[in-house]
Amino acid sequence: MALDPGWVRTMLAAATPEVGVVTGITTADGSLFGRLQGLDWLFGLNLIRLLTDRGVPVTAVGNNMLVRRAAYEAIGGYETLVFSISEDLQLFQLVVSQGWQFRNLVAPQVLGISAPQPTVRHLLRQRKRWMKGAARLPWQLSVLFGAYALFYTVLGWPGLLPLGAIGALYTGKVLCQTLFLVVTLRQAGRRETLGVLLLYEFYLVAMSLAVLAYTAWPRPIEWKARRYDWARA
Repeated sequence: MALDPGWVRTMLAAATPEVGVVTGITTADGSLFGRLQGLDWLFGLNLIRLLTDRGVPVTAVGNNMLVRRAAYEAIGGYETLVFSISEDLQLFQLVVSQGWQFRNLVAPQVLGISAPQPTVRHLLRQRKRWMKGAARLPWQLSVLFGAYALFYTVLGWPGLLPLGAIGALYTGKVLCQTLFLVVTLRQAGRRETLGVLLLYEFYLVAMSLAVLAYTAWPRPIEWKARRYDWARA
């Protein structure tokens, strides 16, 4: 992770006495594939931030996170946690269950630039691990994921809608998604070309289908050079 020189100062400023966990925002850089992964990070984390600002405890992200020592010690630390490959989510949920508040920040000073996954295969391995943790996320995100799936189901259902309505709905979705990304990039102090922002739609659809298929494939979850079956992970 490459971090801004003001990262520590900004994260600490958000860690008021009642806040146990603070999460910054992350992106990726490099090739076109890396930049698309970066947009995925920004889109998801800003969505989580919007829910967090409304008091919904979603998750913390371990690659860009501050944990107050008192909150960490209140749950006994990682040593007392049941093994999980989504240990950042488990830590966050236990801290929140102890009554601590939480913050998710979007600003240039808390932006972390991660090395992207080098290949599609590596990315699918990462997302399969994330899918394991997704089952423990709050119902609000499940509703959003369900609406996303329903949108494409309705658009693709033969004869359900006229072509004009399909085109209008799809265009509206892409415009809203692109506008959200533009706002997120501006908040994080980043820029991206319009071509890449529009290409993100095709990347998102393709990767969503690929991740669902790869998750359903009976293959171990790979994490930090180790392999785990679904139940153990």
